Amino acid sequence: QWLMKNMDPLNDNVVALLQTSNDTFTREIWKDAEVVGLSATDPNDATQSLKANIKKGMFRTVGQLYKEQLTKLMGTLKNT
Repeated sequence: QWLMKNMDPLNDNVVALLQTSNDTFTREIWKDAEVVGLSATDPNDATQSLKANIKKGMFRTVGQLYKEQLTKLMGTLKNT
């Protein structure tokens, strides 16, 4: 429900702007934004099934990024 209501596209230009910000903190929290949801991953990675569901050419949304990050975090916590 929450994800479906928050399907705002995450504009790549905005991400690029935040990654090149003059503010060190802003650059730091956005440095991996391009990696999330688009990088090649290990086939055993918990996010692999999520990535398979995202159609090629589809906008990345804030909701999708949140869900991918949460799944990755849950996988990390499960392994520790």
